[in-house]
Amino acid sequence: MQNVADNQPLPTPSDRERAAFDDFTPFWDAYNVEAEEYDKELIREWASDLDALLIFAGLFAGVNTAFIIESYKTLQEDQGETNNLLLKNILHRMDNSTFVTQNLQFTDFQASGESVRVNCFFFASLSLSLFAAFGAVLSKQWLSQYEGGSTRAQRPAVKAITRHQKLQGLQRWYLRPIVETLPTLLQLSLFLFLIGLVDFLWQIHKSVAIMVLAISITIFAFYSFTTIVSIAAPTAPFQTRFSSSSREVLNRILHPRHRFADGKDAIPDDPGLRKECHRTHVCGPTTTTWKICMIGMSSSVTFEPSSLVA
Repeated sequence: MQNVADNQPLPTPSDRERAAFDDFTPFWDAYNVEAEEYDKELIREWASDLDALLIFAGLFAGVNTAFIIESYKTLQEDQGETNNLLLKNILHRMDNSTFVTQNLQFTDFQASGESVRVNCFFFASLSLSLFAAFGAVLSKQWLSQYEGGSTRAQRPAVKAITRHQKLQGLQRWYLRPIVETLPTLLQLSLFLFLIGLVDFLWQIHKSVAIMVLAISITIFAFYSFTTIVSIAAPTAPFQTRFSSSSREVLNRILHPRHRFADGKDAIPDDPGLRKECHRTHVCGPTTTTWKICMIGMSSSVTFEPSSLVA
């Protein structure tokens, strides 16, 4: 039996193996049906999340920009105040007895530390939200290419192998972590905006700032509670991409994979990690069985290929 690693492309079959692949159409048809169902569900879930992310990112960026328009002015010299000082200086020169007690010296403008801090929070929040939206647009294009590239092949065997190679590339280049990180970036940008908003209002009116601070703490506490519960309890109704990925990482650390007698990794017992079974076995036509463990699926297909032997 020839083992094919997850991150390696499938070997180029010989003419005899290619003919055997094409002759056993029922197997490839079964593979393509199950693979198509899995791919459609995967793309549907990701596309739905990306659409919601784009809508929220657009609305959030508009709100953030409205506050930036007001806050960035504190980083520049107030021209109205400068003009008033110039007028007072002119009046002072015209009549030395006027405004003699006022300091009319011009000083170099320097933004306060509070203004710099508030604008850092606002601009960082805006940058993260735009980056998340940009990543969502790119991800939708990548998924469109993935979905279309594996459906143009006519022969069932070629279609199955092309799809499998694309799925291996999806795993090798960590497309899933990239897509699942985008909502986390948008959530982080929201928390940065709330911190900047509280700091911004604190300099204007502390009572209003305290109210916004209390609401922000409530939102953060609710988000932390639902995330921790969803990580600890897989059956909790608060599941998100971030909590599922975090639970899988913790399970890998706390519960190492069981191993078969031959030293190969077994499929983990945990349902969340079961989807990580990425090992693929492709056996030649002279072996007793064929087995393909498809990425993302806990099931495998086994059959006797005696009819493939010429």
